[in-house]
Amino acid sequence: MKHKMKLTFTLIIFLSAIISAYSQDLVVDIHNDSISCKINKLTKNQIWYYTKNKQFVKRVSSIRSYIKGYYNTSNDSIHVETKLPKQNTQYKEKVNENNIPINNIEQAKNFSISIYGGFSFLTAKANNDQERYLNDYFEKLKNGYNIGGDVYYYNDKGWGIGVFLDRFHTSNSRENVSFTDTVTGIVRKGSLKTKITHTSVGIVLTKRFKINNYIYLEPYVSISYMEYFDDAVIYEPIIIESWCIAESIGGRIDVKIADNTYLNIRTSYFMGMSDSYTYSNSYGKTVKKDLPDKEYVSFNKINLSFGLGFVF
Repeated sequence: MKHKMKLTFTLIIFLSAIISAYSQDLVVDIHNDSISCKINKLTKNQIWYYTKNKQFVKRVSSIRSYIKGYYNTSNDSIHVETKLPKQNTQYKEKVNENNIPINNIEQAKNFSISIYGGFSFLTAKANNDQERYLNDYFEKLKNGYNIGGDVYYYNDKGWGIGVFLDRFHTSNSRENVSFTDTVTGIVRKGSLKTKITHTSVGIVLTKRFKINNYIYLEPYVSISYMEYFDDAVIYEPIIIESWCIAESIGGRIDVKIADNTYLNIRTSYFMGMSDSYTYSNSYGKTVKKDLPDKEYVSFNKINLSFGLGFVF
């Protein structure tokens, strides 16, 4: 009786080994190491398999290929090698000693869209040599606001390139201002109104650094076409226009507030200047004015903005 039980137990183990061998698969990693195992789950990002009593979860990017039923003992079986594609995204994961994740894998995001708005400050010195009592008027024009948006694309290493639109606005007005005509010497009184906008459209280069699971830091540089427009009244309506190629440097902090949604805080310094401008009066006359050597119109400003970003 004992001999029969021992024989039966031996047969069970032997048959189990045969069944196991019959259904075993082969996994080849990127180092060309072959792993005899059983694949029980394969997703876009992960491959799950086990060997004996140990289970593994690997990134797909770490596996070169696999063959289902490679150790099938049937002579009629056809072994088809499935090569896994190279991954274009990064995955961040923590693993325990058995290589099983203890938190969800986070896929790197390749695109982001942001909208923002905030405060701006023109850094050029306000100076009106002809009417010095108006210096406080022009000083107040240095404070304004900005609105804008951008679209970025990031590669796997966190480098990003994008396009942006930024618009700055400031205004001021005063009544009963005296103006002296430099040609005739005639003094006139009237309204003084200024509505200035800077519109910038450009490209930006950035680098994304992960501080932790909720905060990212991004320094950036940009180059843009900046257009200056002043809808003014100097005792009669007048339009003043100019443009320049501007550069800017800055940085932003993204704070995760929900899945794929971030609060961003950014600051930037725009640098641009022009040596000419045009002005048009209410009669349709347009005149171009070239400034003397070493004189220019400065568009330099500092932006401090707050916004929302969406990644996908």
